[in-house]
Amino acid sequence: DKKVLGVSYNDLKIKILTGTNWADAASNQIAPGGATRLDLCSENGRLYLAFIDLDRSQKCTAAELLSGLWVPLDESGFSPGKIEEPSISVYQNVPCVAFKDLDAGNAITAMSFENGNWNLIGSRGFNAAAGASPSIRTSSSGIYLSYILPGSGNKVYISAWVNGQWNTLGNISPTDTGVNSYR
Repeated sequence: DKKVLGVSYNDLKIKILTGTNWADAASNQIAPGGATRLDLCSENGRLYLAFIDLDRSQKCTAAELLSGLWVPLDESGFSPGKIEEPSISVYQNVPCVAFKDLDAGNAITAMSFENGNWNLIGSRGFNAAAGASPSIRTSSSGIYLSYILPGSGNKVYISAWVNGQWNTLGNISPTDTGVNSYR
């Protein structure tokens, strides 16, 4: 089990703890113009990364660490528009991202990387309302997405990708749970 630390400031640095020392995860620079709001996940010993790419008009870029190099999954800046708050997970060896889609009214958009291409999971801005803090997670049973809808009193909504559509499983009021972190 690897310990990973992500640091972004003008450039992107990911460190891996080996023994008692932190070392660069990769020898190459994946975002020379800057990156922010990164998210990491690990699946079957493979490390994946999603971030806002300042070189690509604040669009999403995702990469995989292979043989000490960050390798972009498809093209850098693949999202349909500017984003905030990217989240990444892997479902059945398929990387999936979700983000706040600034060019879709701040609604949440999810995408998957299959057969060398990024594809929408459902429709762009599927929740049709301004959202925040998307978190995409996967399990053997499917793809799940949590997000906050500020217009609903900051309730956290949980949706599942089932039979080709997003289904809301329910919502949680922050005052009901006392929890302020939903990842």
